[in-house]
Amino acid sequence: MDGVLTPAHYDEQENLFAQVEGHKRIILMAPSEFSGMYPFPVHHPCDRQSQVDIFNPDLERFPKFAQVSGYDCLVSPGEVLYIPAYWWHHIISLTPTISVNFWYKCGQKDIQPKAANRVLLCDTQRVSLRRNIEKVIGDTVTPQKVKPYFRAVVAGTVEVEFAEAHATVAKLLVMIMPPEEIMGFLVESAEGRYA
Repeated sequence: MDGVLTPAHYDEQENLFAQVEGHKRIILMAPSEFSGMYPFPVHHPCDRQSQVDIFNPDLERFPKFAQVSGYDCLVSPGEVLYIPAYWWHHIISLTPTISVNFWYKCGQKDIQPKAANRVLLCDTQRVSLRRNIEKVIGDTVTPQKVKPYFRAVVAGTVEVEFAEAHATVAKLLVMIMPPEEIMGFLVESAEGRYA
């Protein structure tokens, strides 16, 4: 039907989006826009979906969204749009439509070490790392305590309130980044998402 909306979200697989009948508007944002899109937490029913209404954003609650930029495209019958893994996409049916998606996984991108305790991650790898850290925290302290864990990260009390879980997370992250960058990474992962 026309007017059907799929809110901004990302998928963890590559997507070939084929338009068979009708027209759809698709707004794409790169994985580098993660912080400004304020995705729901991993254990939330709307996991991988933005909390922001992109056409009517609450900039007091989601201030970083004001800096988000994207690409606006129209797909018509016979066209195929490639949507890379971890790219945000917001889809609006402009007319009655038929679309076919083909999701697939491709090989992992190489992680290139730059120096000791430091690897260069592309934006999609950073999003994947954030998701996996959230899952590790949920496995360590239970999914119900992920929100309090990240609130403690932002408040600067995580090492007191969740010492054991935080030690586990830090032990994993130190293999990828210097210890002095870990809290910044976690704060950036949490800000505005665990209100």
